[in-house]
Amino acid sequence: MIGMNHTVSQTALNLDQKMEKSGEFISFIVFNPIVKKVTGSELPDILSYAKELNDNIEPTIWYYININREMKDVLFYSDYTGKQIGNFIYPSDAVRNIDWYKEAVKTSKTQWHYDPQLQVLFATHNIQKSDNVTFAGVLYVKIDYNIMFENLDQVYDGEYGILITDSKQQVIYAGEEAASLSEKAIGEITVQPEGQFRMQGKE
Repeated sequence: MIGMNHTVSQTALNLDQKMEKSGEFISFIVFNPIVKKVTGSELPDILSYAKELNDNIEPTIWYYININREMKDVLFYSDYTGKQIGNFIYPSDAVRNIDWYKEAVKTSKTQWHYDPQLQVLFATHNIQKSDNVTFAGVLYVKIDYNIMFENLDQVYDGEYGILITDSKQQVIYAGEEAASLSEKAIGEITVQPEGQFRMQGKE
């Protein structure tokens, strides 16, 4: 059991590190002064936008995407533009009424989301204008589901499995062993705060 506890801890640590890398990128981007100006439409003309995008924003984003395999898409949804600007900036009209966008407007923290129907894992964070008060838009970062959870089941011998849920007890990942659990069993597991417990006659 000591060996299993170590394996579980190491698995959780590896996932944390992957998520932290994405989180660090998100924090870096949303507080970038140029990102604030471009998303909030604070530049004087289209040439200024093109210069800032070509010289600063887009090379930085492509760099992070290339070195972080988990990051799949990076999109900025702006409340201040009516058309796409460059490769990453889009008007927010199409997403403004979606729950994750409305949630991002209300908080200054990174929000993690999972869409089970599309099997899409993504993170959002609001962006403020240069005054650090006025809402400008939302950064949307799509995470590669397969890379985030790759090789998780390979460290187990078939007697154990991995089940990952969000704060609403929604299943995000179920390994080969855990995939066969009933909804009742999953409910029993996800309400446990931590540690070891007895389920269906087994520890």
